[in-house]
Amino acid sequence: MKQLFFLLGLSAVPFVADAQQNDRHQHSSDKFAVSVFNNSHEIHPASRADKNTNAKLSAQFPTWMIATDPWTGGFKELNGKPMYVPGATLTDKAIYLMKNQLATVGINASEWKINGTQTTTKGYQYLYFYQEVAGQKVVFSKMHFRFTADGKIARINMTGYGKPNLSLSPKISADDALKIALADISDVSVSTKDVEKDLVWFPIPSANGYQLTPAYKFNVFGKIQESSSIPLNMYGYVDAISGNLLYRDNETKDAIELKVVGSVYTTGYNNAPQLVGIPYVTAKIGTATTLLANDTGFFSSATVTSPATVTVSLEGAWSTVRSAPNANATPSFASTITSLGQSDSFTTAGYATSRHINAYYHVNTVHDYMKNLYGSSFTGMDYSLRTNVDVTGTCNAYFTGASGSSINFFPEGGGCVSFAEIRDVVYHEYGHAIVSRMYPGGMQNGGLNEGQADVWGMAITKDSVLARGSNTGAPGSFIRRYDLAPKVYPRDISTSVHGNGEIIAGAWWDYGKNVGNVDTMAKLFAECLLNDKPDGANGTEGVVYHEMLMSALINDDDDAILSNGTPHFNEIVAAFARHGIYLLQDIGFTHTELPHQPTGAAINVNATLSITNPYFFQSLNLYYRVRGGVWNQVPMVDAGGYNFSAQIPAQVAGTIIDYHFGAADLLSNEGIYFPENYYPATILSESLVTLPYQFAVGVSRMQTVDFETTLGPDWTIGATTDASTTGKWVQIKPNASYNNSQIVQTGNDHTTGSGKCMVTGNALSSNAYTQSVRNGTTTLLTPFYDLSTFTNPIVEYYRWFSNDRGNNPKKENWVVQMSSGSTIIYRNVDYTNQSDHQWRRRIFRPYDIFAGASKMQLRFLATENKPTTTGSYNSLIEGAVDDFVIYEGLEGITSSIADAKPTLANIYPNPAINVLNVVLPSSNYQKLEMNIYDLTGKLISSLPTTQGATHYQIDTKDFIPGQYMLVITMDKLIQNHKVTISAQ
Repeated sequence: MKQLFFLLGLSAVPFVADAQQNDRHQHSSDKFAVSVFNNSHEIHPASRADKNTNAKLSAQFPTWMIATDPWTGGFKELNGKPMYVPGATLTDKAIYLMKNQLATVGINASEWKINGTQTTTKGYQYLYFYQEVAGQKVVFSKMHFRFTADGKIARINMTGYGKPNLSLSPKISADDALKIALADISDVSVSTKDVEKDLVWFPIPSANGYQLTPAYKFNVFGKIQESSSIPLNMYGYVDAISGNLLYRDNETKDAIELKVVGSVYTTGYNNAPQLVGIPYVTAKIGTATTLLANDTGFFSSATVTSPATVTVSLEGAWSTVRSAPNANATPSFASTITSLGQSDSFTTAGYATSRHINAYYHVNTVHDYMKNLYGSSFTGMDYSLRTNVDVTGTCNAYFTGASGSSINFFPEGGGCVSFAEIRDVVYHEYGHAIVSRMYPGGMQNGGLNEGQADVWGMAITKDSVLARGSNTGAPGSFIRRYDLAPKVYPRDISTSVHGNGEIIAGAWWDYGKNVGNVDTMAKLFAECLLNDKPDGANGTEGVVYHEMLMSALINDDDDAILSNGTPHFNEIVAAFARHGIYLLQDIGFTHTELPHQPTGAAINVNATLSITNPYFFQSLNLYYRVRGGVWNQVPMVDAGGYNFSAQIPAQVAGTIIDYHFGAADLLSNEGIYFPENYYPATILSESLVTLPYQFAVGVSRMQTVDFETTLGPDWTIGATTDASTTGKWVQIKPNASYNNSQIVQTGNDHTTGSGKCMVTGNALSSNAYTQSVRNGTTTLLTPFYDLSTFTNPIVEYYRWFSNDRGNNPKKENWVVQMSSGSTIIYRNVDYTNQSDHQWRRRIFRPYDIFAGASKMQLRFLATENKPTTTGSYNSLIEGAVDDFVIYEGLEGITSSIADAKPTLANIYPNPAINVLNVVLPSSNYQKLEMNIYDLTGKLISSLPTTQGATHYQIDTKDFIPGQYMLVITMDKLIQNHKVTISAQ
């Protein structure tokens, strides 16, 4: 039974005023993390080879949904009505598909090696492959096949990176690679380290797609000194040609950020402990007989007679507890059985404590919960997991999969209770253990790993608040909670895997809320992990989380035809959309930013989309505003072939228009915006986004500096407060620079593409660090311009800015400021921490910054804060400026800051039903026009006017209910009023 597509409302969540969150824990695994994929979601390849993938696959898989990879041009998703495939086994069928249908888009079957299978409770069968080229594994590659119970293919999804250049060979040694891997590591005690002998192909994202480079994989083991006992189980990759450190991660998951006699905290640490049976514990009678309790802690034996002396230990089929301060001994107690029905509490004398009992009890709880979901489909956790209690340290717990899996808990201290007594912390750590055994090689994406571990905890407790009471003496404290404002991608993405995990965990919790059942959520969540195994490198969270969304829909589907919906389609899509994870992803966008426009005519706006997977697409919207005003939404009209158009109403001279675009899915969720990396203020503040598109109306160019000829002495490079040691402003033809194949400094000016511009240092080579801004600020000052001769001055310049290609991404700001004559007082006209690796136009009105200013000077500032560690750099900063222009807005309409706002017409009632009244502010006008447009810009009605009249009534009873734009032209003043016509 399918569900109709309709909008699903989300209820508001109350704010808990006295909530306390512990912030003592340091994410020791994050501090070592390096990934060339960080911020790769903001790189949009300038071009890629046209493989005609969609057309080729459409011929092989008619009616199937097809999504392509914007980086490679190859496919990433295929699903639809199950199809017959020849072959005696599923492996034969998968190879047949690779050799035939998929070969049409460049798949070489001999390169793909099987590394796992899975059969679901619904009968679906999965095969998992990875790619190997010329004997070298392609890191992060995968191809998954989903077959129905009768052997028909239902889905293929792939993560591929194209073809490597087989002539590439190492330029550095394995020993050198290991030195590079450890060069910036401190506060660790390394016990062993090695480099694997077999090279791998590592994909590096760049503006030209992926580049596969030979790389060394290294492994480092030891201890993190600052955390006393947390193991360092680090791996990563070093480029065998350039020597760049490409990737590094600590496999130890130090999970939760805070701190068990015969009684157990079964309902949470804030509630009284309960006397319960301790499940599956072991009892030894003498040296010959070993008994295992059932899930209620009950022993029975027909062969043992009383009285009998037994030793009961906290070890069983699913957990073996070890007391770290006591030589890792397993807590136990001795008892004498004298009668049937006897009950003994687990003694807490000696080193056996409530912490040991609680940890043991809850490991068994989460194991049984997991087995209830998976049954025999997953047996990877059917062993006794080592559970270490009271390891050295405070306010933490962690999982390690190296040298034998274990979960580990610190004792009380540092303001935290022992996490061994916090049930959902135990569940969280066990969640890490689950995916370490379920995923071939373990789950790689740290954000997904932390998020899924939280979901296990919430699924069992049915509580959106994780680890209540985790601070000593603070019942209202917690670690994380998912019932307040959501964490949203990409606004909240960072280098913290725990923070990134809150995005995906929140999506799953909200799905449970939408569907009204946590168990329903948990069942679907568990199926996604087991069946599809969504994953990817750190730094690719956008792709990984979208893969999880698709997995949720596919596993919710009941007829293997995703295009007609799923039983809980709305609830899933709405939950993930609340966290910035949207259906739409693979959309190409083409639009030429509008030049300055003349007055007196509607402004045509055109854009073209390329959509390889149209099933989820609904509409493209244009948003525009008069600078300083509110945003207006205009639905764009598709003329066919995804060629869209709309109109912005005619504007008065001197107006500045900002505009952007938003694409919506079939539930009206807007998740993709253009220009790239621009988001509305409801998602990100203006300092965190790039510029919207912008243009001016009715302006005349008065002064231009294109930086092609030598600047006069009135332009100033440098200020007395500057501290930068390299990357100082220079007028020159720029040299392009790169870091990990990602462009940092432009190689072209804006004026001609081959001329000069102002740039922060000029790279001596393609290495971006050679002339990047370093150790402070570099300043570029314009002359003081006389504005007294202007009626309505408008300033334009083009800028390039990069701050996210090195360490400390997006922590330094691009700043442009204006002075009205003072050499001390400056105000911001351009301020962002968002990179723009392209020339972008910025337009502003000086009078909006300083009302009635008679002078103007701009200063362009690029900064790198001084490094705190010798030999390291906090950031990689490059900026450029070109084509500085001052315009006159001919009709002299200055901003509301400079002049009082003109009195506008009074429009009422709004919404209107039968009549819309218009009362003009004055009868003193020579020209009056009143026109009504729909929101596509189409003229609906031109209203008759009478010279000198001020009151008009517009008959609206025959209008189709909806929104319209009333445009009133009174001489040189043009007023735009959005009006709503309601049904009678």
